[in-house]
Amino acid sequence: MRRWLSVITLMDLASDQPAELAIGTLVRARFAELLASEANLGARSESCFLMGMFSRLDVMLGRPLDELLEGLNLHEEISRALLDRALPGDRLAVLWKAVQAYEAADWDNLGGMAAPLALKAQALSASYTEALLWVDAVSRP
Repeated sequence: MRRWLSVITLMDLASDQPAELAIGTLVRARFAELLASEANLGARSESCFLMGMFSRLDVMLGRPLDELLEGLNLHEEISRALLDRALPGDRLAVLWKAVQAYEAADWDNLGGMAAPLALKAQALSASYTEALLWVDAVSRP
């Protein structure tokens, strides 16, 4: 239920933005959620989904992300990951960097980020494809 409320809220926030922004954000959120399971962070999959959802809040609202996150009741590790202020041992931050590297096709750095999470190349591509298919299904009128 929370996930659907997040999706509806995101669509509303991005209503005056290009549709690609909302779609890309949903892909990112679902991709992070799916990778959580692959990285033995399954208990944190909802946090990973939220991390992806809030990652482009600054673009949607035209305000700095640190200001926006300050007013939300997010787990500190999510905020630290999104603001690039990770502490040693913040596994969500490592997953977040892997998501960003995959999206940017930064293959040189992706391996270094995927290795500590035991993410295999096949799991990355399968999760991304599944995220694309999920977003296609939920975004159809």
